[in-house]
Amino acid sequence: MELEPRFTDTGVLIFNDQGHILVSNLCANQLFGYENDALLGMSVEQLTPKRFSIDYLWGLQNERNGSSIDESMKITGLRKDGGEHLLKISLKRFQGGNEPFTVAFIVDAPAAVMPESSIDKQTRSLVHSLANVETINRDLQLQIQHRKATEQKLIKIQRLYDTMVHNFPDGVIGVLDREMKYILIEGKELNEIDLPSLGLIGQSSTKHQDSVLAGEALTEIKKAFDGHSVSFEIKTGDRFYTISAVPLPDAQNNINEILCVLKNVTERKRLEDGLLKALEKEKELGELKSRFVTMASHEFKTPLTTILSSAFLLENYSGKGYDEEKIVHTSRIKRAVNNLTMILNEFLSLEKLEGNQVEVLNTNINIPKYMLELISEIEPDTQKGQMVSYEHSGQPTAYLDPNLLWSIMTNLVSNALKYSRQGEKIHVTSEIKNNQMTIGVRDYGIGIPANEHKNIFGRFYRARNVMNFEGTGLGLHIVEKNVRLLQGSISFTSQLDSGTEFTVILPNGGSRKESEIGQSLKI
Repeated sequence: MELEPRFTDTGVLIFNDQGHILVSNLCANQLFGYENDALLGMSVEQLTPKRFSIDYLWGLQNERNGSSIDESMKITGLRKDGGEHLLKISLKRFQGGNEPFTVAFIVDAPAAVMPESSIDKQTRSLVHSLANVETINRDLQLQIQHRKATEQKLIKIQRLYDTMVHNFPDGVIGVLDREMKYILIEGKELNEIDLPSLGLIGQSSTKHQDSVLAGEALTEIKKAFDGHSVSFEIKTGDRFYTISAVPLPDAQNNINEILCVLKNVTERKRLEDGLLKALEKEKELGELKSRFVTMASHEFKTPLTTILSSAFLLENYSGKGYDEEKIVHTSRIKRAVNNLTMILNEFLSLEKLEGNQVEVLNTNINIPKYMLELISEIEPDTQKGQMVSYEHSGQPTAYLDPNLLWSIMTNLVSNALKYSRQGEKIHVTSEIKNNQMTIGVRDYGIGIPANEHKNIFGRFYRARNVMNFEGTGLGLHIVEKNVRLLQGSISFTSQLDSGTEFTVILPNGGSRKESEIGQSLKI
């Protein structure tokens, strides 16, 4: 800063009570051999031999009363190059703002003496200029404080902003320009969905072929540049995301940037899927309940009605031919009781299977003998002219659970007889080789409709063409569960009105409980 008036032959130094130089003019710099402004911040004691100090200078000034340049003191000055020369110095003290300052006027000892009035005038000018400097400095200090406060506030906001976007939960938040380049992108899912990290800001999202921001998703997002708010859902890998994009207008209401938020909703989708499956299960249970009620009302009502009517006739019938009628009605009662017993046995078997209460107990079975005994027990249920043939090949003995095998075979053979016409044959075959047994049951009855094959092993399921036949819809369901319990497999081929053939393959040996099979057998 330039101070008026300019002194061309008088050096001027202004320093505080600590001796730190605040102002120096060109002449002062030259007197002590320093470059421009090099004296600023130095101590005045550095400009005198070590035997002089500020207090010493003021002591000399006080001795001479310091009021006139003629009475100014002579001191030895110390130049930058170490040389010493004689100087005349006059000190003036004044109050500048809140801090006292000292002004030193310095000339070479041989120089002309300056009138005291000139010094006073220069002093007043310096004081005025310094006051202006103080005012400007104070304003600058206030501005600096305000600026620092603003900077601190901005730093705090930036820190909160960075923390917020970096910890954006379960997703990613970003800003893209019209070229689909990332201006900002952060979030906890950033490394999970192949999006660029902060080091890739400014790179194009399409360049990196992001699995999320690609294809149709990218087309939808770009609609935000037209002022639309966009929201949709996508799937990438095994995760689901909702993507929302909104425009970010500038001061002129131009949309050159958009805010894009990706939210991981995988857990929510899993919950929704779980609820949908539960609803489907509830619907299925409702259908099963309806089927059960329909089945029970028919299958229980018919034999009970038969028993009641036959008992009534026996009770009230007398006379000639009573013995013949008694045989007819008692046979009807027996068949009705057997039907009820069969239904109850099926329910009991199903309950045990679903309760993991069935234990496989294998034993050696003579299969040909076993099959012939089973067929002989079923023969009373044959219709007029029906006949069951049996053939066996391979080894005669198998290591299996006889009770489970009995349940499988009685259901398959009984169904074959039930759904075959009078006079038709049923073929049963068995073969044991290579540590497994293969069983076949073939009939030439009504068959199973092709569009119902996939449901035939379902609980309480009955094909549409057997509704006039007795049955619970549990037989084949129990067969399949028993086959799986024996670690085997069951398959069938069927053609409508041409018959059905079931094939069961069982391993020859091994035993385990259904509980060991796990949840695969649960319905």
